[in-house]
Amino acid sequence: MDDTVSAGSRSDVSNDFGSRTIACVCETLRADWGCFYLLDDKAEPNTFSPYEVPPELYQGYIERNMRDCDPLHPGFLRPQDCRKFTLVEDPSIRFPEHRLERYQKFLKSFGIRHAGEMVFRYEGKPVAGLSLLWRGKDVSPESTGFGMSLHSYVEFNFGAQLRPAQMQMPPQVDLTQREREVARFACAGCTNAEIARRLSIGIATVKTHLVNIFGKLGVSNRTALVNRMLGQKGSAAYQ
Repeated sequence: MDDTVSAGSRSDVSNDFGSRTIACVCETLRADWGCFYLLDDKAEPNTFSPYEVPPELYQGYIERNMRDCDPLHPGFLRPQDCRKFTLVEDPSIRFPEHRLERYQKFLKSFGIRHAGEMVFRYEGKPVAGLSLLWRGKDVSPESTGFGMSLHSYVEFNFGAQLRPAQMQMPPQVDLTQREREVARFACAGCTNAEIARRLSIGIATVKTHLVNIFGKLGVSNRTALVNRMLGQKGSAAYQ
């Protein structure tokens, strides 16, 4: 991954994508607080998009140096770690017990019962992640399984936002110039309203273009559109 993608492109897409994503994930998994973030080349979080996180929690994390006690911090990722959806109590985590106890005590001081983390990769490298916190409720096995599925969906769509410039129209497809513009914005994760605003057209016009694009490319949804434009027709996981 080149420096342009790792820094500039990620910052460009993070704020809007991160805010929408963390709100969706928290509401879906019934987490009370959460935060989406980018990762620099040393796996240190930056460019945060918080969801309902009280300022005193963030301040306490920094002031008490919880970074070194947080077993889910991306800086502790090993090359073999996947970290799709990991809870702090996961027995597979290898971490000094005294530091883990200090971190759990910190969480309890804010009424937090469970903490979870997702890390998203692009071209094999960790580029972003999100933290989830639950107060007063347990995380059910069903939520854990659904969290794994959400991770794959978010990672796929975040990657799509980083690579719109790499997307090429499949050969022998007769799209108009406007349809090409709509398709690229759709593949970058933009909503119909966002596409309409960027192209100065109506939302109904965007929908019409998408119907025509789907028909010409032989796809039925945006995920399949991304796969088609990336030459991944056989990616059954997203079709």
